[in-house]
Amino acid sequence: MRRASPFRISAALATAALLLAGLGGCFLLPEEHAAGPTAHPSPTSSTDAAEFAVGDCWTASYTQFSNWSSWYGKSAVNCNKDHQLYTFAVHDVLKGNEPPVDDQGSVTDLAYAQTTDFCGSQLQRLLGVDLTRHSRLSFGYFLPRLDQWEAGARWVRCDLSILKPGSKILEPDLADLPSRVSELADVIEDSPDHFDICVNTGEGWTGYGPWESESAVYGYCEDDPEWVLHGSVAYPGDLDAPFPGAEALNAYTSENCLGDVDPNQLGYSYMPDEETWGYGQRQIECWFFGGDAGGPPPAA
Repeated sequence: MRRASPFRISAALATAALLLAGLGGCFLLPEEHAAGPTAHPSPTSSTDAAEFAVGDCWTASYTQFSNWSSWYGKSAVNCNKDHQLYTFAVHDVLKGNEPPVDDQGSVTDLAYAQTTDFCGSQLQRLLGVDLTRHSRLSFGYFLPRLDQWEAGARWVRCDLSILKPGSKILEPDLADLPSRVSELADVIEDSPDHFDICVNTGEGWTGYGPWESESAVYGYCEDDPEWVLHGSVAYPGDLDAPFPGAEALNAYTSENCLGDVDPNQLGYSYMPDEETWGYGQRQIECWFFGGDAGGPPPAA
């Protein structure tokens, strides 16, 4: 369970316990560094690095994109046709003696760090995207399968995607990408917050955050959404560090996730509890509510 708290910025954070789905954040990765499913479909090709090239376009669902640590989809498609992924970098990046994906299908810490650093820097060069922002425009990656690794493959493939407005945040879809990726840079230049993460539930203020609403969908931040993801930060420290306690988490959230904002801002924060801390969860999310309050604010 993750702890969740309604707040006004000036108020102490009250605590409630609930179960939440994970958020991709700046890039699409499932929990624990993109753990893959227990079984994969047979690949339609050998998917050697030579078959991946910058500028390739691909079709995939959100589930496939976020769960596959290696590519198990179809061949690249013409970018003038419907597609949801765009390969913006392919390069030999992986170092070390161990395969990048372990026996449980999870990406290793070393491969995760090497891959996210490389893909993040390449995406920023491509589109000028500030990856400290929280964005529907995001990247994912694909790594060599074990047989490819053993044959000497050390490449990483970095793909761009966009979470589709109007799709549910608990079961998102990927939007179709334009035929020319440069169009996305034009959108960012004209409207820097266009791809920020904003959500509508149609429920007004309920005393809970957007993850509790089955009707919550991604929206455009220019259209006065109900919820805006204001901050998403990781609590610092080693993965084997003991649970810091609610007081320390609240203090860190107030200083590093909420920041210097209007003291009357209404919102909701999510943070680890002792159970999810033990599973390695360190992420803290701060959502600001801007819709119709429709009910009493949280107690000060």
